[in-house]
Amino acid sequence: MTATDPLVVAAWHHVAGDLRAEHLPELATDALVRGLDSPSLRILAGHDPRDVDVARELFTDVITELRIPAQSRDEAIWCLVRRTAERILDGHTPPIEEARWIALYAAEAVEEGGDLRRFTDLIVDFDDLPGGDVHAIEREIISLCTELLERSAPRRWVQLRAESGRSPLTRHGLWGQVDVPLLELRLDAQLADDVSTWAQFYDAKLGQWPDSGGFTSTQQATDFVEQGRLFAVRLQDALGPTYQVEYGPERLEGPGLKLERRRRFRRRPS
Repeated sequence: MTATDPLVVAAWHHVAGDLRAEHLPELATDALVRGLDSPSLRILAGHDPRDVDVARELFTDVITELRIPAQSRDEAIWCLVRRTAERILDGHTPPIEEARWIALYAAEAVEEGGDLRRFTDLIVDFDDLPGGDVHAIEREIISLCTELLERSAPRRWVQLRAESGRSPLTRHGLWGQVDVPLLELRLDAQLADDVSTWAQFYDAKLGQWPDSGGFTSTQQATDFVEQGRLFAVRLQDALGPTYQVEYGPERLEGPGLKLERRRRFRRRPS
């Protein structure tokens, strides 16, 4: 069987957890007509499509009997994402509808979903701006699909951000942001030390803010943010194309600017 055989694709859906089991008997019948065969495949072909629980059990046996390669859930979802991207580029289905599955399911179902969350942004834009330029969004989706298929594996997305009590580098996990220890990335010792010092400065300066501490001036805050921006560039260069480094800078205006509070002393009456 090829990687695009309907049974293989169904196996991906099965592992990913979004298999429509009512279609399995029809799929099994088609496979028998195409020359594939196994004991469970024959039983599945004659099975009542309404009994979806037994159909799933039979299909699990089919996967084993036909030696369809086993995959993790993340691997299966990524195979489906790549197939969806290929369908979009081939013009089989409307780009926005296919991209919606990537955005609303796949992007939140895998650990390394940074590349896929870019589809989410486009779908949110489309839904929030019904009068917007649909063709422009479709072009963006096609561009993302082309870029995605040029990679053999998803990039690891990490974010550089100074935050008290946390590693300066985090990644998006299934249940929120997860700390990424600098040692785990095997960075150059000088770069790792520079980023650690930058984060430690923030922790010492703003760890107790707003009760105490804070930047002494807007200029100090601006310098700190710019220093972080340079570290993000250095990290990207060091980690290479298999990573994407985002930067989450401190706010430099409005109520988000964390300046130390100036204490006012009242004169005692003479």
